[in-house]
Amino acid sequence: MERPVQITLNGATIEALSVGFKTTEDGGWSEFLLDDGTTFRVRPVVVDIARLPGQYDQNGNPVYVASVQNAVSILNVPANLRRSE
Repeated sequence: MERPVQITLNGATIEALSVGFKTTEDGGWSEFLLDDGTTFRVRPVVVDIARLPGQYDQNGNPVYVASVQNAVSILNVPANLRRSE
């Protein structure tokens, strides 16, 4: 169900419609091997999606704005980088 919200976009506060959603696929981790030997993983987590009424892209599709947070996971950290107890 849509509900009106105000969002800030490029420094301006504009009216938008928050659109309900459900996740259809989960996984989405991007994994990076850092030069120090650590494996770093990150995944976007969508918090909210809003449609901008009256705004359309060059193909005529409505414009949506997503509020996203990053989930981070650190794996395989070399022993020499760990804090000693």
